[in-house]
Amino acid sequence: MPARPRVSERNRLRKLVADLPDERRAALMPIIDQCAVMHEQLLAANEAMDGEPLVIPFDNGGGQSGVRENPAYPAYEKLFRAYLSGMQPIVQALGATGSKRAAAAEAASPEAASAGGRVAERRRRFDLYRGGRDAV
Repeated sequence: MPARPRVSERNRLRKLVADLPDERRAALMPIIDQCAVMHEQLLAANEAMDGEPLVIPFDNGGGQSGVRENPAYPAYEKLFRAYLSGMQPIVQALGATGSKRAAAAEAASPEAASAGGRVAERRRRFDLYRGGRDAV
């Protein structure tokens, strides 16, 4: 994947913290770099999952077969949680300054937030499916 999403996310986050004092901004730079990497990975994972079914068939070969959750979804959820955890210190630092940019930071990444909502909806549907299967 080209580095463009990472660079644009890094630049976006750096602009958000531009008004912070130098020492606080310097402390956030490694977090910003990691969040930019995770943002790029979230976009790639979202593209890979697009159109993938929530459940996939399996056959162990020993007479065991059925459907199971697609392993891409829990992996994506963990990555999304890690991204949000990394964004938390940035949002907190912006909130402490009272800057106008703090509200924009709370929105984090529009692409990641909408992708996270899609994963949550798929998870909810899977839980309903699993609940219905167990009830039968």
